[in-house]
Amino acid sequence: MAQFTKKHTEMAIMSPKVTGAMVERDEKPPNAVLRMNILTRGTPKTNPTTHPFEVGAFRYDLQVRGVLAIGFLAVSFVIAPAATICLDPGHPSEVGRGTAGRKITELKAAWLVAVELKGLLQKDGHRVVMTKTREDEFVRNRRRAEIANAAKSDLMLRLHLDAATESGFASYYPARSGTTQGFTGPPLYVREASKQMAIPFHDAAVAVLKGHLRDRGLRTEQKTAIGAKQGALTGSIFSKVPVILVEMAVLSQHKDDLFMSTAKGRSRMALALRAGVRAALAAKPRKTRQ
Repeated sequence: MAQFTKKHTEMAIMSPKVTGAMVERDEKPPNAVLRMNILTRGTPKTNPTTHPFEVGAFRYDLQVRGVLAIGFLAVSFVIAPAATICLDPGHPSEVGRGTAGRKITELKAAWLVAVELKGLLQKDGHRVVMTKTREDEFVRNRRRAEIANAAKSDLMLRLHLDAATESGFASYYPARSGTTQGFTGPPLYVREASKQMAIPFHDAAVAVLKGHLRDRGLRTEQKTAIGAKQGALTGSIFSKVPVILVEMAVLSQHKDDLFMSTAKGRSRMALALRAGVRAALAAKPRKTRQ
């Protein structure tokens, strides 16, 4: 059992007089399910309301539904993680094992950043789903999207590294539908939500990376080789949730390769992506389903 402060409970139910609040915690945050019973004097709200709520370092969105009982408002609700993020460290897949620099491979760098980013997002109170359980696990791109869909992710973030003539960080979103394996997607609501979230995501990420990596800009997936051919990337075609792909750096460029090969550089990247996720979630449309 845990005792919450009067300040927190007042914020939670928007009531001026809270007389008590006890919580049962089924498991530890950030994936905790918390059930709180609050007794408060006042008029209950007739409709459920949603409010932000903080438990230590964990931030949650909570649903509050009130019932009037003998002059007191008895409120019960479940606190769930603020968002579900699907992290998709690229490769190996049906398109290969990715690119490689002289210092580090795309496969290793993407995995190491994903693991570090997962911890940061969990500290923010989010539920994090990974599309693979180990660095060298083979997962087809369609299956990666299916994992994000099954988790009802608020965002699927795909982590890759590039080989190109220009250096720096780039973000991609699906601007149009594409077709592969006899399937056409993503639907309009996914494309619109992806774009709306990708703009602040990219701006926030490059702000953290300023002075470390160049900004290659925010682009549509049609600017990629596969996207130009199919209309969108395979992982986006099968996605039913907002999706952003990042080319974190260009491993064929020495400076980028060196940056991603160091623990310090990868930590900076994880912080940048965390900032991007925070900005993207703040901009997420309330309705992302048709």
